[in-house]
Amino acid sequence: MTRLRASLVNGVALADRAREEAFPERLRLGSGEMKSGGHRRDSILADAYEAVVAAVYLDGGWDACREAVRARFGAAVEAAPRRTEKDPKTRLQELLQSEGLPLPTYELVASRGEEHARVFEAQCRIEAYSICTAGEGSSRRAAEQIAAPRRSTS
Repeated sequence: MTRLRASLVNGVALADRAREEAFPERLRLGSGEMKSGGHRRDSILADAYEAVVAAVYLDGGWDACREAVRARFGAAVEAAPRRTEKDPKTRLQELLQSEGLPLPTYELVASRGEEHARVFEAQCRIEAYSICTAGEGSSRRAAEQIAAPRRSTS
């Protein structure tokens, strides 16, 4: 259930849902955020979506909030596979732990681009196998996921 929840309720998924519900057009942001494309930024959209859910809870109580969330996420929960794929970092960690080896280390190597379109570069080091892999993504976490080796390291 945790991976299912994480696949539906994460920054990217909430930002996508906010876009579906026209949040970018409805957000009131400061001039600096507007100029830098804040209404397109996943983190702002996800935070705004969470704030609206919290407001429904505070204003209407648990039952109203549950109904609102079910109306918006019910179909996605039903359509989701019962077993969700583990992300590369989790698979790698579980593999190393099963072999009694130290966990990998991740390092942010660089970031480039404008604030609203940043690209992050990360490295994943697995000392036990003398492996260092790299990845790029639109967030530090995405870059680390891409850097984590996708195949067994043995």
